Amino acid sequence: MAKRWVLLLPLVHALFASFLVHTAAEVVVLTDDNFDDVTGAGKWLVEFYAPWCGHCKQLAPLWKDLGQKAEDSDFNVAKLDATVHRGSSQRFGIQGFPTIKFIYDGNVYDYQGPRSVDKFANFAKTGYKSANSKPVPRASADLDGLGFSWQGQGKPQRNKDGMGALPMSRMIFNQIVNGSLAQPNTEWMIKFYAPWCPHCKRMEPIFDDLADEFREEESTTRVAKIDCTFYKNKNLCIRFDVPGYPAVLHIEFDSTKEPHFRWYPHEERSLKALTKFAKGEYKELASFPLPPDVENSLFDNLYEGGMDFLVRYRDYILWGFIGIVGLLGLFIGWICCCVDSKETDKDRLLRQEYILRARREDQERQQMAKKGAATVNVALKKEEGKGMGMTLEIRDNAFFVKGLKGVAEASGAINVDDCILSINGKSLENASLDTVKGLIGGVKPGEELQLKLGRSKED
Repeated sequence: MAKRWVLLLPLVHALFASFLVHTAAEVVVLTDDNFDDVTGAGKWLVEFYAPWCGHCKQLAPLWKDLGQKAEDSDFNVAKLDATVHRGSSQRFGIQGFPTIKFIYDGNVYDYQGPRSVDKFANFAKTGYKSANSKPVPRASADLDGLGFSWQGQGKPQRNKDGMGALPMSRMIFNQIVNGSLAQPNTEWMIKFYAPWCPHCKRMEPIFDDLADEFREEESTTRVAKIDCTFYKNKNLCIRFDVPGYPAVLHIEFDSTKEPHFRWYPHEERSLKALTKFAKGEYKELASFPLPPDVENSLFDNLYEGGMDFLVRYRDYILWGFIGIVGLLGLFIGWICCCVDSKETDKDRLLRQEYILRARREDQERQQMAKKGAATVNVALKKEEGKGMGMTLEIRDNAFFVKGLKGVAEASGAINVDDCILSINGKSLENASLDTVKGLIGGVKPGEELQLKLGRSKED
């Protein structure tokens, strides 16, 4: 009786998933666990997205409207967060966001048209028939989510155009050497590298060619690479005490699935040398059992958790930081503009005295302007070894005579506090002190300096 219930569990799971699909949500949220159960029957238009992607955010309201429209149609709408459920996204070869795929009757179709509700709906109804189709890549039982689909006996095909070495993480590595992905009578060539390393950059195309060569030969040797600068791979590189970058590790599984490793010993990193080593030369070297895994410390766990949080919610964190800075700026502005500063009695008296003096001087200038003004032309002669004998005072952006010596000629009486209107015909209105100094200093011995002075008629 118990066995019958066990056999019925997949059917119950599928029925429950179908119930959730058609009753709980207009846009179904897919995961690695429910992807095949949900999309296995019917027509499905699936969006592969990333939360931080700007185009995905723009598409979100359209995708929600499409889900509502699909309620009265023969197709379904779903979405999958490719940053979380990487197994499904790598399995379908997702390289950009958002990517729209249509799944029906065991085939997958790529949507390449405009992003509008009507265009999506038309493609799901009949438009897919004119598009190229491929069989839905199967979820591998042994290397699910690694970017490979295993078809036939041991021939791996990369979802990304079948090219290059497999990017590997610490989690995948541990599954291969210790977990459910371990396979007998297989070998791995694994490159430890750093993106900033120039030797690693030169070796990258060679190592990709090595992977393609073994793939074409349907070899049991797989080729992968591990970025030691990625925070989740740090302890893996510490575990093998990586001597430098790039470093190539050869791992061999015997018939009992027990792994042994050897380091690639040669400085030459050509395709020929790597191929020769992987095809048998490694047997000439002594092999060693894998070193024990380096467990994460509390700090490592906190660091990785923090980095995962920052990567996943970085847009929200950025906007939150901008919001906090904006609120802080508003608060500081409120303090500066709305809070009165304390003024002492002495400061208030000085301020009032300054205001009164300014008003008085302004009134005097207005009275002088009403009276009118007379002008006097004066010529000063400069003698050898002597100055011009001028004493000036600056008030209210104007120059006044306080004393004159060496007057050669004057058209009228000269009074103290006469204002200098021009020097050598150049008006001094809005002139600077440097300008006046230049006009006076430019007079040579024996020459005359022509002044035009203004004074009150009553004087």
